[in-house]
Amino acid sequence: MTAINAAVTVVILAFVLVRQFVPRPVRARRLIWVVVLLVFGLLPPGPAAATPTGIALLVASLAVSAALAMPRARSMRLWLDEHGTPWRRGNARTLLWWLTAIAVRIGFAAGGQLAFGEPERAGSLWLGLAMTLGVQQLVLAKRVRALGSPAGTAEPSGIRSPGDALARVRR
Repeated sequence: MTAINAAVTVVILAFVLVRQFVPRPVRARRLIWVVVLLVFGLLPPGPAAATPTGIALLVASLAVSAALAMPRARSMRLWLDEHGTPWRRGNARTLLWWLTAIAVRIGFAAGGQLAFGEPERAGSLWLGLAMTLGVQQLVLAKRVRALGSPAGTAEPSGIRSPGDALARVRR
């Protein structure tokens, strides 16, 4: 990975992380970023070397990215505003899940390089970020449906405060 790719990756990851901790509506259109990241991840030279080891490391890292997105999405505070619009905001547990995911990605990159001579490619980072954000959005959408409002809509459901929403989600 070049220094420019690394710098761009750090900037985008910082942008994504900051937005995780700011109250934001849960909307289906957020998946557009997943598509953009998928496209960047598949651009040449590709996300992994076309070797069995390179492909196996990519598949394993994507599976772990998806798996870690699930508890991270469940850790986020979720509520409906007075118009029934679903909102989410990360907390300390969300940050711990992000740090775990970053540590695991670093482990895959280092392990792949040291044990198998497979360098980390920027494409695999973009695909991993697309996977983790896509799964997170899907889990949040499922939680929103449990609150009584389909993701991306503004149907009132009677929940008017974050506390009410959390109580209902925990039941």
